[in-house]
Amino acid sequence: MATGRQERHRHESGASPVSAMFSLAMFLAFVLVAAQVSLHLFASSVVGAAAFDASRYAAAEGRGCAGSSPTPEDVARRRLGPISGRSAVKIVCEERPSTVRVSVVMPSPGRPRHGSVSAVPKLVERTVVMQREVGP
Repeated sequence: MATGRQERHRHESGASPVSAMFSLAMFLAFVLVAAQVSLHLFASSVVGAAAFDASRYAAAEGRGCAGSSPTPEDVARRRLGPISGRSAVKIVCEERPSTVRVSVVMPSPGRPRHGSVSAVPKLVERTVVMQREVGP
């Protein structure tokens, strides 16, 4: 004969595996979002540093965007490393009378390629404007 306590818990049998599956799914979704955001933030940092180094190089001692070897685009690609081999990486250097502007745009590595839902933007875009150095 079943006691009152056993009678009460009999309708809950099998609930533990179901709740464990939902908990695991939520945990994995959280890990996926955290990984996407971390990859995007890392790429943002690398792209910003590459744009800064290229603009500093172009502004130093009147090198400009063209005519120097290596070019600011080469400097940015070297700083980006293997990421710069992607065809979608776009680096633009523009000269103005007193400034140099370098823009680096690339797809975010934290975003899935096949149109799924993502927590990060499609592109990582950084622009740096550097004042030209004037000699004495």
